[in-house]
Amino acid sequence: MTEKVKSQKSKVKSLKLIFAFFLLVIMPFNCDSNKSSDISQEEKKSQASEPKPAQDFTLKDLSGNDVKLSSLKGKAVIINFWATWCYPCREEIPDLQKSYEENKDKGLIILGVNIKENESKVSKFAKDYKMTYPILLDIDGTISDTYRVFGIPISFFIDRNGLVKDSFIGMLTKEDLSKKLAMIL
Repeated sequence: MTEKVKSQKSKVKSLKLIFAFFLLVIMPFNCDSNKSSDISQEEKKSQASEPKPAQDFTLKDLSGNDVKLSSLKGKAVIINFWATWCYPCREEIPDLQKSYEENKDKGLIILGVNIKENESKVSKFAKDYKMTYPILLDIDGTISDTYRVFGIPISFFIDRNGLVKDSFIGMLTKEDLSKKLAMIL
């Protein structure tokens, strides 16, 4: 076998390994591919079940302050898991921001939980997108693991008693937000 043939086989093998890595590692974080299998799109996006207490956590915000979920009892809370590189996440931010501004006086808190990105990158992004709701840093992914986040964006809707009333997988629209807010406000 010539060196040229060996080199080409080595390149093909490398490409196969890269493709396998992409399928196994990158695809689960595909930012809501909107592909459905045997369940309808509405069933996929809204994962309503019997309300359960929200798993408590403490994360740092962009100012370095600790934010503890259980300290927000009495407020309506949306936990929105996102990342700067996620296109659907970027698309829903203006609607989340507008909902926050319109409802914060009614007791709404939105916690934008960024997954596994550094503070300086997230801080710049939040400033560029004019995000005024609390942005929390899940640097090691522990909280996203606790909430079983396998794709983003995903949002959890928590009522004033600390119960998860619903979750939504994928990009929230104004209509989606309006329906979900009615459940928790």
